[in-house]
Amino acid sequence: MATTPPPSACTLPNSAAHSSLIDHALRLNGWHKRGRELQTCGTLLPAHTGTSRLAWTVSQRSRFAQHFHQDFFEDQYGRGARCFFMTVRDPVARLQSAFSFEKSHVNWGQDQHLNSNTRHTKSPGHFVRLLRDGKDARPDVRTPQRQAALVKIFNGSLHGHRRWGQRGREVLHTGNYGLIPQLDYLRGLEAKPDVELHLVCQNQLDRHLDAAWRKFEPGQALPPLPPEEAAKSTSQYKTTLHNKYAGDRTWLRLTADERAYVRECMFPGDAELARRLCHGNNASGLP
Repeated sequence: MATTPPPSACTLPNSAAHSSLIDHALRLNGWHKRGRELQTCGTLLPAHTGTSRLAWTVSQRSRFAQHFHQDFFEDQYGRGARCFFMTVRDPVARLQSAFSFEKSHVNWGQDQHLNSNTRHTKSPGHFVRLLRDGKDARPDVRTPQRQAALVKIFNGSLHGHRRWGQRGREVLHTGNYGLIPQLDYLRGLEAKPDVELHLVCQNQLDRHLDAAWRKFEPGQALPPLPPEEAAKSTSQYKTTLHNKYAGDRTWLRLTADERAYVRECMFPGDAELARRLCHGNNASGLP
């Protein structure tokens, strides 16, 4: 039986954490320059991290805030943003959310789906086993060609390899935006002085967002999210198109070894950021 390789044996190109960027982001997080207004704030929105709530809220005050997953720090800085909000989520929960979203949004216009009949990756577990071991939903069958196709999608989601369609259309021709590392949205942050960063954990979204909001507008509560906007949130989305999956979350489960692979080999930097920011620096507390 194949075992999960230790982090030192990971062969994926994203397997190195980016400690200096994480340290810088956490030091900067929450600092607010007196007099700076929300109108200067942009939104950094890694897919499946609770972005709908954040994007709508900040867009009530800022023209920089739009719900695009292909806008990164350097893009928005170049357009004049000097303050940034970003959602953060544990990569295991994010991968599960990506599958849940694709299962329910059957006509989503994205080129490289994670939830795939062709590759026999119909669950997060199938996906991880194929990427790691070359085995798909059929545990006794090795499929190196399908594994190579999946590695290509993973690599095509990384910095320097992404090729997008028209801005705002969310089509990533070379990969899947649910596989874009969250830390990629912060590239270039260390080189730019006098910027603000407000990180918002998906598992504490309203509390973190409210705390950041009050730094700009003391005494003012978050604007309430309209029902039509709440319905867009993938974190609140309930399957309606596939009744047989409604309420059933078992197909999203990952084993302990599979969860370790996601955090240690696929997204080690994201896992470290989420652990330190959102889970009290306590790896044992992660599901």
